[in-house]
Amino acid sequence: ATRPGPNLYADSVIALNLSNGKMLWYYQITSHDVYDHDIGLSVIFDEIKLNGKMEKVVIAGSKAGYVLVLRADNGKLVYPPVPVSLHTPGMNDNNPNADLTLESAGGKVVCQSSNGGIQSSVALADNVIYAVSQNQCQKMVANTNITSRTLYYGGKTIDVGLKENSTLYAIDAPTGEILWSFFMNSTYRKGSATVSGDLVLLGADNGFAYILDRNNGNLLFQLEVGTPIGAPITVRADADG
Repeated sequence: ATRPGPNLYADSVIALNLSNGKMLWYYQITSHDVYDHDIGLSVIFDEIKLNGKMEKVVIAGSKAGYVLVLRADNGKLVYPPVPVSLHTPGMNDNNPNADLTLESAGGKVVCQSSNGGIQSSVALADNVIYAVSQNQCQKMVANTNITSRTLYYGGKTIDVGLKENSTLYAIDAPTGEILWSFFMNSTYRKGSATVSGDLVLLGADNGFAYILDRNNGNLLFQLEVGTPIGAPITVRADADG
């Protein structure tokens, strides 16, 4: 945006009063975003155990490459955002004084770029968060060739030849500690992790389905389906059949 300030309420989790539509709270992850770091998929509203008691939280994944766990009653962070991707310093993460222009990208190589970070919904099972994040580093430049409102897009990306990859992270929901991770030498954009019994199932852009041991992230087997998998895997029965 060309307007000054943090550009509320972009890149934000927002809680509204269902009766009257009034905003209860918000949390903005990237202020005045010029890098396409929005929270683009569904968030989770559930309970996790904090300090020995169950508390309602909101869990979200950001294209900036962070997992957020917020208290549902006031939007405050339970702990600092959990980084799950490469990060370039100075991205204005949670900076209410951000005052950027279209030129602020400045031709820098940005990690994460417009299709990096968390591009699929996160999962929650038994106090563990499962989030897939990918690394995409590109040069960001301002787009000054704007000919109409319908064609308005403030920036564009330029590939710099860096290989994209992705990783599934299992995160302890009460503490934010990363319990284990599983690396994939492929992009991963929409196939949210599916948890069933002691299994985690993933579908990647390279056409492989990966079935992991939920307890440690070890690969049990993989299946090539011949085309990119762009949706969560559905399980007809549980892990015991």
